[in-house]
Amino acid sequence: MSTRHFLLAALGLTIYATAAQGQPGDADEPPEQPAEAMPIVELFEPAADVPRAGMIPQGCAVVHGVRMPIDLRAVLVPGRRFTLTPEPGVVISCVVATARQDVEHTLVITARTENDPQGTVVFAMYDPAVAMVLSVPSLRLRYRLHYMGNGDYQVWRLDEAALPPEAHPLAPPPGPPMVRLPGDDDWQPDDKWEPPDDGSEPREGGGCTGGTPILDHLVVYTPAARDAMGGDAAIRAEAAAAVEIANQSYANSAMSTRARLVYCNVISYTEGPDQDTDLERLQDPDDGYMDGVHTTRDNVNADMVILYNNQGSGLGYCPDGVPPYEFMFCTVAWWRAAATFTHAHETGHNLGGGHDVANGGACGPSYGVGHLFTGTDGNGYCTMMAYPDFTHARVQHYSNPNVSYQGTPTGIPIGQPGEAYNARVLTDNDNTVEDFELTRFDIYVNFAWAGAENGTYAQPYNTMTEGINAIAVPSTGAADIPNLYVRTGTTSWTGSITKRMTITPCSGAVTVGD
Repeated sequence: MSTRHFLLAALGLTIYATAAQGQPGDADEPPEQPAEAMPIVELFEPAADVPRAGMIPQGCAVVHGVRMPIDLRAVLVPGRRFTLTPEPGVVISCVVATARQDVEHTLVITARTENDPQGTVVFAMYDPAVAMVLSVPSLRLRYRLHYMGNGDYQVWRLDEAALPPEAHPLAPPPGPPMVRLPGDDDWQPDDKWEPPDDGSEPREGGGCTGGTPILDHLVVYTPAARDAMGGDAAIRAEAAAAVEIANQSYANSAMSTRARLVYCNVISYTEGPDQDTDLERLQDPDDGYMDGVHTTRDNVNADMVILYNNQGSGLGYCPDGVPPYEFMFCTVAWWRAAATFTHAHETGHNLGGGHDVANGGACGPSYGVGHLFTGTDGNGYCTMMAYPDFTHARVQHYSNPNVSYQGTPTGIPIGQPGEAYNARVLTDNDNTVEDFELTRFDIYVNFAWAGAENGTYAQPYNTMTEGINAIAVPSTGAADIPNLYVRTGTTSWTGSITKRMTITPCSGAVTVGD
């Protein structure tokens, strides 16, 4: 985009460099009539000739073959009602909550179920594949879509009680976390850094105030996982759905933490004898297995690394205390990443969250455990880090005594018998993990700034040129558009913007090219 003069209004401006990079078309324009007034649409068309997958994991059953003949971008707009028939005789009515087009290939849509307002649906589309997770905990219903190619899908029903549980996490060896120095490219100011003149804290997170801790996730997957999932597009869609589920869970738990998918691609690796071996090889930078992931992590500035493999369930490191940079790694079985919330579960271990007391308990503080409880509807539920069973369905919450689900607190206050407050542990550690790498997805510009610069909220750049140049070009499989936050003011800068980004003015209007 070439510019001579433009004014950034309060809501921000999204820049699309070229049509080839995914410039919005008619599908992104508002519908001509309110979404609530549009006809209810059934998304699944039964298809008896859908081929069967080669491997059906324990706890899963193929219950339907379907096609989706509609354009999700055009049809699933916020407020639109639709129905899903995941298997014959089961009809779920839904309402679209959000629809977000991210980078070129990725569309993320969320919905709630009308059968149970606590039920959720997440769609993630990475052309041409769609991932879906439908979860209605009060009815003990959980389904996922399995991409078979050519618009064909299997619907898998998951029985939580029959699923192999995620493994008990591994404890990192004792030792201080990696320390980065001011001369390092990835150096971040620590908590003792003198704050800016406006009194704000030296934070790197997103938003105009820099107050949202955003954890950048790097996902790599094995060729076996890719092939079992149905190809690169299918597994990248699954990763986008898994990160969306993590973010919903943070929000449901009254946490400011957010996750962002900055990379998702295949890695040359054949699974070892078990998931423990896979995790140890992923974490070790010099053993000859997957060593390149450490370079990629540094190149894309990722805080956490997740391997989708073709075995096990899920396994991660869980620190007792400050999370160490060198152990922000976990593995996730490809079919569980989104469907059983295992991506959110294992990265929860990396942040210090433990299982419920009966299944291993805390990694660090005694209150850092999951929680099982009974809702006022008489049904049993368990939080994200706890193990589901025959009577407790997992919900998208980290234990928090101040947040309720189905009328019952999802945790127990610290100091009381059975204390359970994983949300506290995760938020205590998210700042440390966020600061491991200097993100290039959130860049700050303040024309009046005269101090040291690195593009963070605490040390912004003071020219548009610096800010634009620092913005990352999303890597393979990334599912977010980078953000350039510009503090109110005027600049005479003129030039061309050739990267895709969202430009947001902060604290008032910004005039560029005056």
